[in-house]
Amino acid sequence: MKVLVVFDIARRATADETFSPRELKEEEDKETEADVLSCLKRLGHEVETLAVFDDVLPIVEKIKSFAPDVVFTVRTYGDTGPG
Repeated sequence: MKVLVVFDIARRATADETFSPRELKEEEDKETEADVLSCLKRLGHEVETLAVFDDVLPIVEKIKSFAPDVVFTVRTYGDTGPG
C-alpha cells in the first residue's frame, strides 16, 4: 500500500525533501513521526513523507504526484507555526 505520512515542522521544507526515521528523531525532534514511519516501512508499505509548515499547496501537489492509497497525518501540538 502506498502511504503518505504528513506532519508539521517548525521550518520550511522543500516539497521533495524526504525524511528517514533517524533524521526525524535526531534532527527534527519528531519521535512519534519517526516511529510511525518505521512501523509502516517494517510492515512493507511504500512510504513517502511530507513536512508542512505554513502552506497547504505542497500537500495537494504531493498527493497528485505520489497518488497514495492513504494519507497518514501526524499532528503534534505546540508553537510550530509562524506568528
